[in-house]
Amino acid sequence: MEECTEETNNPIIVLEEKGKKMTFINEHRQTVRKIKVDGCAIKKGIRCDWLVINEADCEHFVELKGSDLRHACEQLRESIIQLSKNAYKSVKFAFAIAGKVSPKLRTSIQVEQAKFKKRYNCKLEVKNTPFTSNL
Repeated sequence: MEECTEETNNPIIVLEEKGKKMTFINEHRQTVRKIKVDGCAIKKGIRCDWLVINEADCEHFVELKGSDLRHACEQLRESIIQLSKNAYKSVKFAFAIAGKVSPKLRTSIQVEQAKFKKRYNCKLEVKNTPFTSNL
């Protein structure tokens, strides 16, 4: 996975793909591992786009998606199972960043958020692009 990993202490870490954008604010300039998952850390099967790990070993899984949020959740789930230090216990975050999140999906998003919390101890956030979060 070394060839897929970039270490950085930049105050702003930007992940972009096909017009979708997620920005992490690294206020304390901690050393962060930015891992390209899709096509690098995981080459076959369902996988998310990025994994960002901070100095506290807190994992942030990111899928930059058009509109298929069900598929985005599958991609995040599979990546957590394959790459997380402890898929079921350690605290982690998952982000599905979409072009446009439809209000009609609110209930299914809440169901997915509850599943991620219960099964993977993971907070799932589904947001419109561009989205910014603190590390």
